[in-house]
Amino acid sequence: MRTKKLISTVVALSSVVLLASMSNSVNADEIVHPKQPDQTGKLYLRANSYIYTKSGKRTSYAGKWKLLKDESVKYTGTIKPLTKNYKYYFKDNQAQKYWLPYRTYHKYAYYQIANNKYVKAANVSEVNGNYIIARDQVVKPKKGATIFTPNGQYNKESYSWPNFGSSQKLTSIKSLVVDSYVETADGNHTVRYYHIKGISNQYIRDPFLSTQPKFSVEAETSYTAITAAKAISLYDATGKAVSSVRKNHLMQGIERIYLWVPADNQAELFYRISDTQNSTPLYVKVADVRYEYGPSVKLYNSAKDAQTTFNKKADKTELEQLIKSADSVRSTAKYLNSTYHYRANFDSALKLAKQAAQAKSSQMEIDQAVWFLQQELNSLQGNQITVNSYDHLTNDEAKKITQMATNLYSAKYDKSSKDGKRTSARALMINHNTKLVLEITETGYTASGYQTVDKQTYTDLKLSDFAKLAPKASKVNSSFESSDNQTDLASDATLSKYAQLIKYDDRTSVLVAKTDTPIYQAANLTEQALRSGDFSLTKTGKMINKGNNIGYLVGPVVKLDGNYYLKVEAKTPYFVRANDVKLDNFANSAEFKKYDALLKAALNNNYRVNEVGLKFTNAKIPVYAIDSYGNLRENLTETLTNIASGTNDYAYFLNNPFITKYNGEFYYRGLTSLSSVYKATDVIPVKAQGK
Repeated sequence: MRTKKLISTVVALSSVVLLASMSNSVNADEIVHPKQPDQTGKLYLRANSYIYTKSGKRTSYAGKWKLLKDESVKYTGTIKPLTKNYKYYFKDNQAQKYWLPYRTYHKYAYYQIANNKYVKAANVSEVNGNYIIARDQVVKPKKGATIFTPNGQYNKESYSWPNFGSSQKLTSIKSLVVDSYVETADGNHTVRYYHIKGISNQYIRDPFLSTQPKFSVEAETSYTAITAAKAISLYDATGKAVSSVRKNHLMQGIERIYLWVPADNQAELFYRISDTQNSTPLYVKVADVRYEYGPSVKLYNSAKDAQTTFNKKADKTELEQLIKSADSVRSTAKYLNSTYHYRANFDSALKLAKQAAQAKSSQMEIDQAVWFLQQELNSLQGNQITVNSYDHLTNDEAKKITQMATNLYSAKYDKSSKDGKRTSARALMINHNTKLVLEITETGYTASGYQTVDKQTYTDLKLSDFAKLAPKASKVNSSFESSDNQTDLASDATLSKYAQLIKYDDRTSVLVAKTDTPIYQAANLTEQALRSGDFSLTKTGKMINKGNNIGYLVGPVVKLDGNYYLKVEAKTPYFVRANDVKLDNFANSAEFKKYDALLKAALNNNYRVNEVGLKFTNAKIPVYAIDSYGNLRENLTETLTNIASGTNDYAYFLNNPFITKYNGEFYYRGLTSLSSVYKATDVIPVKAQGK
């Protein structure tokens, strides 16, 4: 019994289908069409089907007036390459498009099965074992159906449909034409989205259809899926069978390649597949697989090339040069900043290449080692991001950098043992997005099952390993200067002096207003405008009170119309005059030293590493939070009640605590705890007790 169930199974096994353009196809004379004798010349029926004459009258065939669902029947005619946009077509094992000519009568297509005998094409599911694909299909949406983008995001309920006239509610549309589909992962299954013909980026989910397409439409994917037509062998680059897979095993075809098979003494066409065995590329014979969906993949060589390569004396020059180049990449951001998956694949390819270079390898093995290593080298995704300055990263830039660094170091350090001990690593951006550190934490458990932090270390990382500076921007305003421009800094001592302000250490100092300070803003300020000086500032009428913080994420310093300003990052960025700002070195104050002494005493020989408990000075205290721009506000969702006196166990803790100053008052906060900040007068740090 042949049905479309296999397609659903294949798709469900695959990962998220990505939108992409089709790969390059090859010349027709390069294509081999493997024979499948048990299927050649047959149509497979998807439904019971009457037999018709060319004039549309019912007739009999082989003594039958009706052919049954799942029955096969021989066709007449010749399979031809698809050169026009015919409604029905199929793809062979190499994803090349073909069609079986059909006759159209009263808008219906018919395949001929004998002299003056036809069956409706709509009742046929396969030609020679290849699933029929329809150019487009009519479907009916359910009432209240919604429209989505390709990644599954809700779009809108109404639209102006080119094929239905003016804008209408989708609920009033009785049918739609779909011409392709996308599938995305949704938990442990996949969801199919059909593209609505004639409308860019508009899709409808299959659960919202009351009638499904009778035929498959094209899959929008760069993933070429093939399945084993039977239990088949997997081969290495020498044409030797090294493993096997069962029938219907799903594989991704990456490339088509001819390999010389010594056992058969001939060149045969293979798919290079994404699977590997002990880091060695694997191949399957095209004749052994069934095409499921996806674009045609590139043909690497010809049968003659494979024979020539087999007889050729091995030359390792190209491989050795590539190995040398790949070795040097391991110390660059391209490698270091790639995720573990890409680095592991690259390491495997490099290992294989070195083995091929050292062993007595055939030319094909050498060529394939070159191909494999070059592919994984090109796949490394760790290029540095581009920033304007290391002194004032945006939150988005900081997030990208910490993610890259965490991906890199977590793969190296993250581990756990059977006794419950665990080591984990993560990168943190601290000190108003100017300092990148690696946090390595070792945890364990007490006999009573209470988790402990046994060790926590911090190591500085180089921002330049993950980010590079943008090239100098062209100025629109010749008098404009910026601290992001090294030439401006070198030539303007005043600009250089103010630029030192934005390098403040937030554990010992803050930037505050010398006097009541006006706030300025630029309308529609873009990054390019900020770099080139193509903007003007307007006084808003708002003020920062004397002694209050001017902001947290500050920079760059710019000179505009003869005045120097500090830019402050916020939901709506603003500027303040640089000569209205001063550095408050609060760590020199007696008040800070008092709070700092309490903190150090609580941390000394503490049971919980880098953590302190909090004792309240009042029955109830407010809790404060820091927003993404570093501004302090009261956390109105939380007010803490003091623990009963006399207990040694504290319910509230700060990890990696330090002291900061905001608008003239001191606060205790943790390194990463932005939602739990406490006024220094409300709490007393104490040694954190374990359980």
